[in-house]
Amino acid sequence: MECSMTRPCENCPFRRGGIKLRNIERAQQVASAENFPCHKTVNYGEEGDGRTTERSRVCAGSLIFHEKTNTPTQMMRIAERLGCYDPSRLDRTLDDQIIDVPSEMVGGAFAPIQEELLDEPESCAIVDGNCENPAGILYGTEVDHIEPKTRTMCSECWNPVCGACSTIIASRRICNDCAEDLNRVTGGDDEL
Repeated sequence: MECSMTRPCENCPFRRGGIKLRNIERAQQVASAENFPCHKTVNYGEEGDGRTTERSRVCAGSLIFHEKTNTPTQMMRIAERLGCYDPSRLDRTLDDQIIDVPSEMVGGAFAPIQEELLDEPESCAIVDGNCENPAGILYGTEVDHIEPKTRTMCSECWNPVCGACSTIIASRRICNDCAEDLNRVTGGDDEL
């Protein structure tokens, strides 16, 4: 698939105000795709399943998103080394219109959310220094397993996270790892 598009479509899912996706899982899948095709270059069958064709192109919004967040995919790096992709050709004047995090693709993203709760308790997936619920503690060569009790999830990565390993940003519980990434991308703008 060629990386010849330089400007995202008006309704690109990577564009703020573009097509909204149905859930965070789909948004994360789209954002992490190695070569996400522009939806206008995909052949949609009778059941709505999109199939790429020889005329399909990599989504410019996806390319700008990955360049903007400094997360180029492996295929972007390979295509650049082969001379098939030049990031300087992207229309970067639209950076402020391109999402910072996948959850912005979901309808109603950044609306106040109380807490996302797990069906069953799990151990914290982050385990920072003061973690309230690690999976276990190492004593010499023995691991003392701790009963899982974390019921809250990070609203960005959806990993189980305890209160000590997370923070609240814009009414959303965010794990410390995602909060650090968000802070790096937004320059500390907690109003997201």
